[in-house]
Amino acid sequence: MRRIEEKDGRTNGCTKKVIRLLKNLKRDSSKDIKLSSYDIAALVWHFSDQALNKPYYLELSLVAETQNCLQFMLNNPGYARTLDVPDMSRKILDSDDKMSALRHLKAEVDELATNLVRELKPIYLDSQDFIRKSLAEAQVF
Repeated sequence: MRRIEEKDGRTNGCTKKVIRLLKNLKRDSSKDIKLSSYDIAALVWHFSDQALNKPYYLELSLVAETQNCLQFMLNNPGYARTLDVPDMSRKILDSDDKMSALRHLKAEVDELATNLVRELKPIYLDSQDFIRKSLAEAQVF
């Protein structure tokens, strides 16, 4: 947890915000997402600091960054399977069930992103690029 605390400090608290977001999406999902809270925290620990370091008024862009980071892991399963938990005691995605759970978690993030953009934009385009761009530019005060 010390390493997650350090990363959270480097990202102005955004690391823990993304971890809480993903844990809530997992909990509220109708699918059985077989990732522990520590697995989720460990996945976020591997997100780049740059992706997570957002000012408070651009916090919605964290949803788009989360989509991008999870999609990168799904597009690169060989890489994703090499990721260790922060204490280096084991691999995060050490089974096919966990890779499947990652796909389900990413689908939950995608659904959230779509719903957020529908609320933000009166004219909605059903495109992942449009959704990510809209979230990246959304300012919350």
